[in-house]
Amino acid sequence: MLVAPAQTLSALLGQHLGSDARIALLKIDVEGSEAEVLRGISDADWLRIDRVVVETTRASAFSVTLRNGSVLVMGGGDYATNWTVYNDVWRSDDAGSTWAPVTLRAPWAARAYLSLTAVYDRAFGPTGERLVVVGGGHCIGPFINSFCHAFEWFADVWVSDDGGATWQEAVANKTSPFAAPSRPAAAISSILVAGRSQTALGGRSPPAIDQDCSELSGSEPLPTFSFHNLLRWKGSLWAIAGASSAAYVNTVWSSSDGGATWRLAQPSAQWGIRILPATVVIPGGGAAGGNSTSLLIAGGSPQTGFSALRDVWRSDDGVTWTEVTPNATWPARGWQMATTVPADIEAAAALGRPATVVMTGGWTWNFPEQFSWTYYKDAWRCVAQP
Repeated sequence: MLVAPAQTLSALLGQHLGSDARIALLKIDVEGSEAEVLRGISDADWLRIDRVVVETTRASAFSVTLRNGSVLVMGGGDYATNWTVYNDVWRSDDAGSTWAPVTLRAPWAARAYLSLTAVYDRAFGPTGERLVVVGGGHCIGPFINSFCHAFEWFADVWVSDDGGATWQEAVANKTSPFAAPSRPAAAISSILVAGRSQTALGGRSPPAIDQDCSELSGSEPLPTFSFHNLLRWKGSLWAIAGASSAAYVNTVWSSSDGGATWRLAQPSAQWGIRILPATVVIPGGGAAGGNSTSLLIAGGSPQTGFSALRDVWRSDDGVTWTEVTPNATWPARGWQMATTVPADIEAAAALGRPATVVMTGGWTWNFPEQFSWTYYKDAWRCVAQP
């Protein structure tokens, strides 16, 4: 093993720059150790850095749009570097063109597969907006042939009332209702929070459970599945795509009562089986014109051949889907993050305004040609007209 001395970036800045010197652009590319370099920048030095460009990859993070239009990305992992995971938060105020760190070391443990949403209530500080992070996990090894063979999963809940800068632990990992043996934290793939109640959906052990750990039963119970997408649309919860205990699925489920009962809206959607496509709500479509909204899914990972997709589909009712394009301009991928600007799509639709879809990161398989993956560190956006 070769051992070499190391210094923090702030220490190097102190040696070579005056304390009042501005830094117009900081570019970092250190082959997988970018997070460690960023954590070596002091608070005082951050105040004099105008822009940061970081060469890194990540997947299985999560993104959300704030009410002011800013896009946040947090957590995730770089699977190309023996599963490096992050507990950082990044913000873009221009729909994904440039990014700035909100915090590089949140108090929650570094993780991928986390779930994130925003909650609105006047009690949540000056902005009335609370971020909620639930669960996730990371590889604890061994990491062999680009595969992780053991994971540690979290079942904690963290909240932030200042846009992700500071966080408080709301539910400890050991005491979360999601930590029950019948519902491991690995099963939590999405969460939607409305007001002061929360509904967790999916994973490997149905049915869903509420804050008080009481079971929510339905006339048509959800199957055992994970790696789906969950979002709120037209007053209901929608669970799209995913993997059951037997195979990948192309189902669409909906619930109009907060997750207590579920209806199988579409058993076999036209877009075919896949897991974790980008799924967002956009304005427009339907008989109501600009006063209505539509579902949009893009890409994802199909089961056959471990490949990835680059198609885009749209639906006005969640049942019938129309292909927008079979080959989008971005490279095929799954496990990517997507959100829309502004956050309130219903309000934008009512005013006849367009929305910008922002998609970042993701990865694709390179099988069977070679035993590897391609990870993306790009950001794409398109305008969805009403």
